Amino acid sequence: MKKALLAISALSAVFVLLISGAAMGIGTAEAPEDRTDVRTENEYENDEISDGPDYMPWFEAWPGLENELSGLMNDTDDVDDLNGNGTINFDRMVRRGYRLLTIGFNSMNSRWGRLPDVKDIHGADDPGQWMLDYLGNHTGEGINVTDADDDGIPEKVVIVKRFPVVNSTGSEDVPAPEASLSPYEESPNSTSTRIGGWRFVYMDSDDDGIPESISLIVRMKIIFDRDGDGRPEAVLGFFWNGRARDRDGDGTWDVEGYVTSEHVLVDMNGDGNPEKRYNHRASYTRIDLRGRPMWDIITASSSTGYLMDRNSDGNPEKMGKLHMNGKWLDRNGNGWPEVIFVKATRSDARDRDSDGNKEIRDRVAVGGKFIDRNDDKHPELVHISYVRTTLFDTDDDGTVDVIRTISRVFTWIDRNSDGRPEFARRSVDERIHRPAKRTIERSSLRDRVRERIKDLKDERDKNRTKDTSDNPDSRRPEGPGRR
Repeated sequence: MKKALLAISALSAVFVLLISGAAMGIGTAEAPEDRTDVRTENEYENDEISDGPDYMPWFEAWPGLENELSGLMNDTDDVDDLNGNGTINFDRMVRRGYRLLTIGFNSMNSRWGRLPDVKDIHGADDPGQWMLDYLGNHTGEGINVTDADDDGIPEKVVIVKRFPVVNSTGSEDVPAPEASLSPYEESPNSTSTRIGGWRFVYMDSDDDGIPESISLIVRMKIIFDRDGDGRPEAVLGFFWNGRARDRDGDGTWDVEGYVTSEHVLVDMNGDGNPEKRYNHRASYTRIDLRGRPMWDIITASSSTGYLMDRNSDGNPEKMGKLHMNGKWLDRNGNGWPEVIFVKATRSDARDRDSDGNKEIRDRVAVGGKFIDRNDDKHPELVHISYVRTTLFDTDDDGTVDVIRTISRVFTWIDRNSDGRPEFARRSVDERIHRPAKRTIERSSLRDRVRERIKDLKDERDKNRTKDTSDNPDSRRPEGPGRR
């Protein structure tokens, strides 16, 4: 796993996100090792940051753990304390076939949100026409958790998208998709404003009148007034790009791609300015007429953003956007994670002048490890590493002019478990490389080469003349006439 250090300015936000907001108990596991001795910082430094089951010898002993971690990394699961009683609930979004299930367990012990599995495709009599009944298929993931009323208890909002029947052979914009918010009674359907639509792109590659591929891009924004004072408290928006293809030509669609993004803006203090924003996954895709993908700006997979206006001045103080994978491991089944691993990467490239070359690339890799060794519910070891590499083509000539690399490492160790670090270390290494450039005209270069060759010849002739003047015998003719 790549090691990197998260900038110190964002350390607190990431730490709170991981430590206070996420925990889960998974199956049964061996009890944590009973350690009463104090390890040195060198011993901590030798710990490896786990990158998956190949690096976890006890991983296979946990039934179903791989599926749980996969759900977390693919943003199909969510962790929250709904009623504020200190008990963590683990909520799962499962797609079985074309169904979307929302499951809550532990204190919830309930199931809701099942969508009907209805899907039918018909070929119309008129060539080039077709009909698609779309209900329940390709519905976006719907878990959003936020404290909209600022009472200290996060409310859960489950968003479900439904597609109506569509008749089309080209591309069509549908201005008002249906949406529902559940399962709470205070669901603000009556006081909400929905702005949204999606775009269908159909591809009939064999000209049989039935499209073999469909690409859907969905945008939706829901604004609602929770307390009825005439001002909206929350805005829920999501962007989704899904694609389906009839691979075997049997008339049924097979899921090929699934990407969703959600963000929430909440006015916590009622001043009209949203203080918090949470953003998840996004993907931007361009497809030509033959169905081939064309990438321009790439931002894909599990991105998490965070923005907060702490002093309510209308300007956000912190913001970030990373592709993050987190693993929470409860080794003794007490409902609290003893080990937390974090992997985050970001890679952005854009073609500014549309010449087919990426002018700017920005890559970030973050690795974090939080370990509670004595089960006191606070970590004795925090190790975060951050690497950022940026390439600049300043003159758009296709050649990288500046390479900038920043590496940071932060280590925090509480040796005696009193909640205060006895050992903390931060190291920062920043390197900027500017490749030297020398522009030489071809004619000038040719003249310089010829001049150098002439100098070498002159030097050779000069040496020969010197040899003959120093040795008169060397001027005598050789042959039979020489005595």
